[in-house]
Amino acid sequence: MSHSGDIELGSIKGDGILPLMKRTAIIAAWLLSLGVAFVGGYWSRPGEVAELSTTESPRPSTSAVHGMPSGIPEQPEISTADRPGEEESVQDQARNLADGGRLYEAIDLIERYLLVELVDASALFLLSDLYQMTGQAEKSLDPLFAILLSPATPEVARRARQRVDLLVNAREQELINVGDVAGLVRYFQGLVGFEPGYDGHRLKLVRWLMRSGDLVDAAQLLKEVGNVGVTDDELTAIRLELQIAQTSLPVERIGGALYTSASVRGTREESLRLLIDTGATMTGLSLTRLKEVGARRLDKVVQVHTANGMARMEVYQINELRLGSIVLEDMEVLAFQALPGNADGLLGMDVLDKLPKPVPKSVGRP
Repeated sequence: MSHSGDIELGSIKGDGILPLMKRTAIIAAWLLSLGVAFVGGYWSRPGEVAELSTTESPRPSTSAVHGMPSGIPEQPEISTADRPGEEESVQDQARNLADGGRLYEAIDLIERYLLVELVDASALFLLSDLYQMTGQAEKSLDPLFAILLSPATPEVARRARQRVDLLVNAREQELINVGDVAGLVRYFQGLVGFEPGYDGHRLKLVRWLMRSGDLVDAAQLLKEVGNVGVTDDELTAIRLELQIAQTSLPVERIGGALYTSASVRGTREESLRLLIDTGATMTGLSLTRLKEVGARRLDKVVQVHTANGMARMEVYQINELRLGSIVLEDMEVLAFQALPGNADGLLGMDVLDKLPKPVPKSVGRP
């Protein structure tokens, strides 16, 4: 490789669907029974999908979950023309019961009320809160899905969606914390099956299919993702992530950046996290990591283009770099004084060009 010219570096900144009638029938059945948890089976235990139950599960303790306050938040009043005022008194009674620690009596009261007022969004929001406060976080999705099936106004729909997303994100993080990728796949499969019109669930399922190694199903599902609850930037990012994963490169997304793991050996061997950047001509490692692996400093300095302008950088030699199926020996790398906080190094095109499939050229750029 010639080093007579300038070397370009990119930025190193860390930066089957259920028919509508069937879904309506499911929601109606829940509202009439209020003891059946449709999606509760999907969330009953991490990594396990349970059969839909027609009996109510034992009630958990009344301790708050997911940071919910001990009291019931006030709900904006949503009136009904045929029963003016009744929903207010019933909900006030339920709040008073809850404030007095009688949470299950409050739930029973609202459930009985909803047998008559099937589409009272204010009562459904309150029921969702009560489920959360009794430790039934997953069951608290049911009233919100009932609202989303036929919201009274766009604002009501927005509030219900926001609450669903908060609950889903909390459950997703719980499964991430225990490393249950298979459980994450099943969790979002359940959500996609129950709410097929919302692409936000489908997009997350694509990501967890990729993490599980099922790239074929991920690619097929990605073709079905629309723009309901999904931004163009999110779609672009997941497509890039899938393209990189298809190169056999192990990929991890942190924020807006993509990273991979590589084994680097000098006199010692370490597993390092490298930021993928197709705007970088040459691979580099932090000076600290180069010293830790015992890399050899060469009598060579090159001038490079960085996000902050031109810079002169020292060159080191490592004995071996292993990345997926690629093994590179006696490889020259740049020595970086500073890199994004999560990166041990920057993976450039001198390595990426050796992958079996090309990497999208926009990866790593701002």
